[in-house]
Amino acid sequence: MNTTYAKSELLFPQGLQEKWLDLHRDWFSKEDDAPGKINKRITNCHAGYKIGVYAEQLLLYFFSESPFIKLLEANRQLVRDSVTVSEIDFLVEFEGKLLHLEVAVKYYLLTDTKEWVGPNKRDTFQRKWEKVVQKQVPEAQRFFVEQGYGNVESFFFVKGYLFTQNSERNNWVTLSKNCLYEDKAAKGFVLPKKPNWMADFEHFRGKTMNSFELNRKLKEHTTVLETAVPVITLSGSGQKVTFIVPEDWSDKIIQP
Repeated sequence: MNTTYAKSELLFPQGLQEKWLDLHRDWFSKEDDAPGKINKRITNCHAGYKIGVYAEQLLLYFFSESPFIKLLEANRQLVRDSVTVSEIDFLVEFEGKLLHLEVAVKYYLLTDTKEWVGPNKRDTFQRKWEKVVQKQVPEAQRFFVEQGYGNVESFFFVKGYLFTQNSERNNWVTLSKNCLYEDKAAKGFVLPKKPNWMADFEHFRGKTMNSFELNRKLKEHTTVLETAVPVITLSGSGQKVTFIVPEDWSDKIIQP
């Protein structure tokens, strides 16, 4: 069994994603018009809920209700010798093909050491990639063979944002160098709580704070917390996201 993948081979195909979007446009529209069913399914996704788990709940609803995709497995724990060794996020059937998806929603900041690191400093893209390639996919493929599923294509369905210093739209800065409140074009600011990091920025219009409130909130966050926090800046020309990090954030990456 081949368990060696190049990044381009394992990443979920953009073409297939676009095809799913086109097929489901009417379905999405109907769900938007009558959101009661999906709201009932995800009522437990309260403030502070992990973004990845929230995303999985949304995809579970999508695959369960889709008129074009058949859900075969979801959040299936793989147990060997009474020990849980891995978990399959999703196995679906589409147009006669079996597709295995490992799902992640990630926000990574590029450090001076050229590592893509998560806001809590525990997660890096390299670690996540190695876990998917070296553990999750091989264990899932072994399960599919044992269960007689036949040929199953495995994919890493990863979404999110990458942040670099001095970027125009997805930027990160230390608290002492934060100049967001000097942005003359800013109409307001938002400090979104999880899982609302995933929300359409239009959702926050009318719920913004001014620069004085932003400065006060940021000091509270970075004093109490050890993690980076995102700030959404809303302006007439659009929106941008900036992560504000403690002064020594990039010097204290937590090693595995």
